[in-house]
Amino acid sequence: MPTRVRIPSPAFMKKALKEVIDEICRVIERDRDVLVIAEGKNDKRALESVGFRKVITLTKPLYELVEEINERKVLILTDLDKKGKQIYSKLKKCLNHKGVCVDDKLRNLLFQTELRQIEGLSRYLDKFLYKNHLCFYKEEEKAIKKENPLMNC
Repeated sequence: MPTRVRIPSPAFMKKALKEVIDEICRVIERDRDVLVIAEGKNDKRALESVGFRKVITLTKPLYELVEEINERKVLILTDLDKKGKQIYSKLKKCLNHKGVCVDDKLRNLLFQTELRQIEGLSRYLDKFLYKNHLCFYKEEEKAIKKENPLMNC
C-alpha cells in the first residue's frame, strides 16, 4: 500500500514561516554585536539596517581576511545561492581551522525562507512584518466590532 504524502495547509505554512521570521528577529537582536562577514557593500548595508553593528565584506582574498579576524565567534552571511554557498564553505573551513566558531543559526533560518540574496534581507523582513501587523490589526478590529456592535454604524 503506497504511503500518502501529507501536504501542509497554507495556514500551517504561514504560521511556520511566521515562527521562522520571529526567530530570525530574535537571533539578530541577540547577535547584533557579533562580527558578520558579508559578500558586498549592498549586503553590508542591508545587514546594518536590520541592526548588525560589526559587518565586514569580502574585499580581500579569503586567507588575508581570515588572518585579520580575532573574534571567537562570527556569522557568515553570504548569499544563499551557489556562489554564496561556495564562499561560505571555504570561509567556514578556514575560520574553523583558526579556532573561530562560525554560528550557523541565522543562516539556517534564512534558508527556510524564500530569501536568497542577503541584500534583500531588510526589505524582506519589513514586508513580512508589516503584512503580519496589518493582519493582526484587522483581526483585532473584527474582534472589537463583534464585541461592540455599535461600532458597525
